[in-house]
Amino acid sequence: MMNTNIILKGLAILVGGFLITTVIVFFLFPFIHTDLEYHADAIHLELSDPDYDLSMIGPQAVGRLNNRITELESELEIARLIATSRQARIDSLTRENRNYISQLEKYRTSEVIQAQIVSENNRIEEVTRSLLNLEEAELTPILKSMTEDQLTAIYKHARAAQKEQLLRSLDPQRAASLIKRIMS
Repeated sequence: MMNTNIILKGLAILVGGFLITTVIVFFLFPFIHTDLEYHADAIHLELSDPDYDLSMIGPQAVGRLNNRITELESELEIARLIATSRQARIDSLTRENRNYISQLEKYRTSEVIQAQIVSENNRIEEVTRSLLNLEEAELTPILKSMTEDQLTAIYKHARAAQKEQLLRSLDPQRAASLIKRIMS
């Protein structure tokens, strides 16, 4: 029970740290990579400059423009690769986050199941103590109306002397059936 709490706290810290880091990176991204916006602004300013020499248009200018277009296409391809890489990282972190959340849910579910099992075992032990404190004459009619599963649960939770009393209170065929069931 204590180890589960430690594991849950550790997972909560990991998931919380991951979420906080993701939010911080998301908001800081535009400030960290201002160079992408700068290139686009510089190209726009270059073309809209009123002092731009229109006489440069001609065969030489076409060659320079083709070179510039090639450079820009290369920069664009690099930017796309970076974006693809970052998106892959985001997808990877999202899957990892989902995995952590899934594991956390499994641990929570297993804790609930364990608590239910403990509660059920406590209830069975209480019923076992109450039943096996009765005299054999009082116990026999009650045991006749019980199912095999109920008898098995009572037998498993009884102490040695109580087990003997339980078997004596059952008819021989039912006692044999219960022993076969316990032994298998």
